[in-house]
Amino acid sequence: MATLFESNKDRQELSNGPNTHNPYDLPHGSLMVGEGVVIRGEFTIPNSVIIAGTIEGSLTAKDVTIKATGSFQGKVRAERMNVAGSAGNDLTVTELLILQSTCEINGKVAYHELELSKGAKLQGTLTKL
Repeated sequence: MATLFESNKDRQELSNGPNTHNPYDLPHGSLMVGEGVVIRGEFTIPNSVIIAGTIEGSLTAKDVTIKATGSFQGKVRAERMNVAGSAGNDLTVTELLILQSTCEINGKVAYHELELSKGAKLQGTLTKL
């Protein structure tokens, strides 16, 4: 079975997102929501989403990273998700869900693999896919 991350560097990049000094250093088909920005609606993003601000609504993406300042409320479906901020309502992660020590999760969470750091706050239901 192939691993999701080829190295610790790959895991760190998912955790930290792209180079924060160059916000345009994102793969094609990606979205970055900056700190202080609030967007609402239904979003289908073919690649990565990095949330430092707030998204409310429905989101489908390959990779979702919620920074410590970020918030997501609504329904998300992703292959991989890394949460340092807050997320709630309905999360479905078909590969790996990483919950950092600073995260707050509320609602229904479905996952294939889960990595939970000490200090993460989780309230709701967990379902293994």
